[in-house]
Amino acid sequence: ARIGTAGTVPALMRAFGGASPELRAAIAAAVLQLDPARVRELLETLVAGRDQASKIGVIRTLVQVRADDPLPLLGPLSRDPDPAVRAEAVAALHAGGKRAAPFVAEALADPDETVRARAVDAAVRLELSEHGADLLRLVTSDPSPRVRERAALGIGLLRVSGGDAALLAACRGAQPPEVLERQAGVHLQDPAAPTGAGDQGDAGALGGVPR
Repeated sequence: ARIGTAGTVPALMRAFGGASPELRAAIAAAVLQLDPARVRELLETLVAGRDQASKIGVIRTLVQVRADDPLPLLGPLSRDPDPAVRAEAVAALHAGGKRAAPFVAEALADPDETVRARAVDAAVRLELSEHGADLLRLVTSDPSPRVRERAALGIGLLRVSGGDAALLAACRGAQPPEVLERQAGVHLQDPAAPTGAGDQGDAGALGGVPR
């Protein structure tokens, strides 16, 4: 970080509480780089408050600066009481690598449909094929058409055991036409296509499928 050295962290920590959402995001990114041991203090301040803008700002900044280990902040924020914060954090969990898998697994069962949809995206980006059973559950029983559609894509991209034919047979008649069409054409998608965290008009993840 170019904001200073470890010796500047106490001053940054003092400034964090009364800072604007934008400045809080910058301070969190700096502290994470300069003195990771102090991150828990920042997290406690964030979680204790209801400042949605600060939480979302911190999440987006961690992704933008490509923090070395953002999981100590992203993981707990993926469990935040605010569904908008959870959705933002889950969309960024890929930055934590495979160690983020437990948080992704929890998010696949989140009560909020946007969080579940973004958890599917995260599972695909992290290639968490071990959660294929969770995606099958979502595509067959999730109440949200958006989540079922994304789960159908994820099953194809992760090559979940059972194959496309078995999946289509299990879902035929129970899913809207657009979901079946996505399943049938899933291999036309590029598994390596980049996806992004955060709101992008609710599009751009899993090869540009609308959320």
